[in-house]
Amino acid sequence: MKRYRFFKLIFHIAYSCNLSCRGCLAISDVPREGVQPYEDVLETIQQWSQVLDPSWIQIFGGEPLMHPRIKDIVRDLRTYWPNARISLPTNGLLLNRIMDKEWAQEVSPLEVRVSLHKNNDEGRYFIPRSEEHTS
Repeated sequence: MKRYRFFKLIFHIAYSCNLSCRGCLAISDVPREGVQPYEDVLETIQQWSQVLDPSWIQIFGGEPLMHPRIKDIVRDLRTYWPNARISLPTNGLLLNRIMDKEWAQEVSPLEVRVSLHKNNDEGRYFIPRSEEHTS
């Protein structure tokens, strides 16, 4: 079967988020709860891997690390697309869920991006303040 090469494939696996940042693309008027069932994600990966050959795969949410099977999903993506760049954007609060050296080596390379969604620059950068600057 012919596989079609293209730039980016996005897997939306989580609807919920542990934050509600103003300006986030995932925020809408529609209630956003839960995650895609793992079996559905795996079936989608298996089906699309037969016809698509993406350069880059992005795992998307809400907050993707809220998915209880996030490590399995990343492992499956790496198995079915061993040469793809895999990117996992996160707000960083749940990084402990993937802090496993053996798993990280198994799915490497994995690009984890910590991001903060805001519609202005306020709070976007960490600036240490001393007491003399807060008066």
